[in-house]
Amino acid sequence: MSDQPLKKQKLNQQPQRQPVQFPTDLPNQTEADYSASVDTILSGFWQSEKAQMRSLQIGSEQEFKNDNDLPLARIKRIMKSDEDVRMISAEAPIVFAKACELFVLELTIRSYAMSERLASKQFVREDIHEAIRATDTYDFLAGCLDEQLAQPPPPETKKKKKR
Repeated sequence: MSDQPLKKQKLNQQPQRQPVQFPTDLPNQTEADYSASVDTILSGFWQSEKAQMRSLQIGSEQEFKNDNDLPLARIKRIMKSDEDVRMISAEAPIVFAKACELFVLELTIRSYAMSERLASKQFVREDIHEAIRATDTYDFLAGCLDEQLAQPPPPETKKKKKR
């Protein structure tokens, strides 16, 4: 018997993330005001995430493992790709998956704020690059994106309609 319906039921009971509210005047703000606005937005995001984690209703270890959006087996395989890693505890991929999820969410918030600041009509990879440049803690990503930006964007593929 599959635990898929049980997983969906449990996930539906979990509190949903609240959408992040951005000020409407981001493009008109000075650099200092913009930084303060982003800090306020991120502070609210982290408070919300902490509250959500504290109120997490997990009945068993298996339910906790199923509460991830990232594939745990793939994370474990990536962790084992390091020659120095011999064994990995059962909790490590779960914690790493949550950390990756939070990292992506914060980077997305910063990038979207940068997109709003630049008054872009579309959210593009250059917005992510600018958000990384503007954030000291993301300096380790700067070299990776420079290589990516030097390449042309992949062509968009159109899906063929079935007849």
